[in-house]
Amino acid sequence: LQGDGSSDVCSSDLSAMRAAVPFIVVCAALFAVYAKMLCALRGDQSRAAHRIVFAAGAVAMLSYALSPVMFSSDVFAYAMYGRAASVYGGSPYSAMRHFPADDPFYVQCRFDYIPSWYGPVWTFISEGVTWLTGDQLGVTVLVFRLIAIGCALGAAGLIWACLRKYSPENSARGLVLFL
Repeated sequence: LQGDGSSDVCSSDLSAMRAAVPFIVVCAALFAVYAKMLCALRGDQSRAAHRIVFAAGAVAMLSYALSPVMFSSDVFAYAMYGRAASVYGGSPYSAMRHFPADDPFYVQCRFDYIPSWYGPVWTFISEGVTWLTGDQLGVTVLVFRLIAIGCALGAAGLIWACLRKYSPENSARGLVLFL
């Protein structure tokens, strides 16, 4: 509060805008790179171009595996639903689930427990990950990130295979758009 009782909203808004500028610049640069790659790949269907595009996408995704914590808490929700079954022997779909206050994942969730809305396949995968990684928060997050990267690269492979068959002139560009 200012000395006159009014809040200093303008300066906090200004600092938030200043913090957003680098993010906006990076996003604009990424879109410029994507646009350049799309133009450069028009008609180029060499295997080398496909390998370069796939490798560049894979490297970009793998860098995510080692990035610091992001704003999303989804990975902690995956872990909580997995731990409900693997550690505490309960159902992640039950309406009431109590976790110890010192559970390392519960502390990170920052929300009250709500029943899982994920399907049984993902919940089973989450249970397996949390059973394997135990209480190791960082390892658990890394494994979930690696699963996401593997699924995205697998989907890229399927998209590439479909485009090679049905629209070969666009297969490299399709990889760029997806990856």
